[in-house]
Amino acid sequence: MLRPLHVSDVVKTAGFRLHYYIGRKFRIRFSYVCYILAILPAGLFLIGSAIDGSLILPGRSIGLLEHPGIWVFLILQIALPISLKYSLKKLIRAGSRLRELAKTRDRFSQLVVAPLVRFLQLEDRESRFAATLIY
Repeated sequence: MLRPLHVSDVVKTAGFRLHYYIGRKFRIRFSYVCYILAILPAGLFLIGSAIDGSLILPGRSIGLLEHPGIWVFLILQIALPISLKYSLKKLIRAGSRLRELAKTRDRFSQLVVAPLVRFLQLEDRESRFAATLIY
């Protein structure tokens, strides 16, 4: 018999493997790991940009501090994993209510959570295609 899936199972694999190892090594919460993995590159970007003098560029050129895309990307490195973990927790808690709506005898983890986990772990063609488009 398969054991039920948990959110912790999802955030230990695939794209969250680095998050898991850092959290386990330093014994910090998942959200703090997300902050670290966004702030560290931001600091390196700032140092590199300060060294080459491209923080703010004259004229029509755009320096690091003037470019919103880089900062939005780094903010998404915090927001997306945290919102994904929160959404998965809500989905798993809603299992009994969703089973009632679906009127099925299948276990909730097999009906909803397992396909979602397969998608998140890029185990099927559709998920790999979606990841390719997003990345």
